[in-house]
Amino acid sequence: MADLSIDGFDPLSSDFSTEESEQLINEANRRIISNILKSYTGYYDVFSELLQNALDACEAQAKISKPEYQPKIWIYIDIEQGRIRVVDNGIGLSLQEFRYFLKPNVSFKKPRDFRGQKGVGATFLAYGFSLLRVHTRHAAAEVAAIMRQGRQWAQDQSDSIPRPVFQEEKFAVPELATGEDGSSVEIVLGGAAGERPRRLDWLGAATADQWLDILRIKTPLGPRLITTT
Repeated sequence: MADLSIDGFDPLSSDFSTEESEQLINEANRRIISNILKSYTGYYDVFSELLQNALDACEAQAKISKPEYQPKIWIYIDIEQGRIRVVDNGIGLSLQEFRYFLKPNVSFKKPRDFRGQKGVGATFLAYGFSLLRVHTRHAAAEVAAIMRQGRQWAQDQSDSIPRPVFQEEKFAVPELATGEDGSSVEIVLGGAAGERPRRLDWLGAATADQWLDILRIKTPLGPRLITTT
């Protein structure tokens, strides 16, 4: 007979003792993520989150690196393929951080030290779009994985789409070929309902210089020393 005692029970615990309770937690997670996605209504939010995380990672690395450390961020925008990729040579993620950084309200950033520490930006990137790919290196340890159909699962009302899981990949970040710590985060727009933007040609910007001007105005990138190719 199941233990029905309530004494000492933690209502915030994840009790998956029965199939019914697991389904309840699954629905609660989807509801939380759905509410997070509804709070991101801007067409530049995806760029802001990617660049904010990259800038914070570089600043965190600068705090512990030698004076000669030179922070670098690479930004790739593939209009035809609907791909956005941001690479930084910042602090990277450990395996433990990688396991949990997509969970709602989980943040490894200390308040007041960095631009973002609410813990929902990474959740938005993972479940707001059709594909998320993250490759990261921290203290010489590499982790790389892809997650598909985050947005589709978050909006699924028929339970026909399984909850997305990480699929491990081989670490491959040419920009970090010298062995530096850092991360590559790639988002693919799949045209799913609710994605903002659904396409990368909505602005009419077609050159690196045009995109740079836009990102400097609309994101935390600001007036930093940047070269384009």
